[in-house]
Amino acid sequence: MPNLHDGEEWITVGRIVKPHGIGGVVKVLPTTDDPSRFRLLKTIALRNSLNQKVSSLTIENMNFQQNNLIIKFVEINDRNTAETFRDSELIIERDQCLPLENGAHYIFELVGMDVVNESGDHLGKIKDVLQYPAHDIYTMQYHGTDIMIPAVSEFIRSIDIDAGQVIINPVPGLLPEE
Repeated sequence: MPNLHDGEEWITVGRIVKPHGIGGVVKVLPTTDDPSRFRLLKTIALRNSLNQKVSSLTIENMNFQQNNLIIKFVEINDRNTAETFRDSELIIERDQCLPLENGAHYIFELVGMDVVNESGDHLGKIKDVLQYPAHDIYTMQYHGTDIMIPAVSEFIRSIDIDAGQVIINPVPGLLPEE
C-alpha cells in the first residue's frame, strides 16, 4: 500500500455512494473504465469527503452489482460508520494505474496538456475529455472559448505525454476566426 502523504498524486477509481445493509458494507460507484481492477487490490486508499483525510482500507469482500460494487472493508463494521464515508473517494497512486494498450491514454493524463498545431504554435489547453461511443471529444480552452476537438486522426496528429502536448491539425472551421 502506498504511503499516505497528502502530497501524493491520487487518481480516483471509485466513490462510496451509500451504506448497503447494516454490517458496514458500502455501495461503490466505479469511476474507472475497468471496474475489474478492484479484484487486483487488497487495500485501497480512501479520501474522506468531510475532512479530505486520506486513510487506508483493507478489502474483505467484494461483489459486482449491476454498475456498482458492493464492498466490505475490514475497518468498517456497522452502518453508522459506513454512513460517515458516504461520497468519499477510493483512490490509488498514479503508478498503480493499469497499463494501457499502445496509443491509449488516461483522461487524467490529457487534461491540462498544451494543444499545439503542427507548426508548434500554442493554441490552448485540454480542459476536459468527453467520452462518447464513437470516439472521445477533447474540450480545449481557446481564447476564452471552449472548442470541441474529435479525438480522431484527422484532427489529433499525436499525443506526447512526456512533453505534455497534443498536436492537432486545425482544419478550416475547427477554430473560430479571431
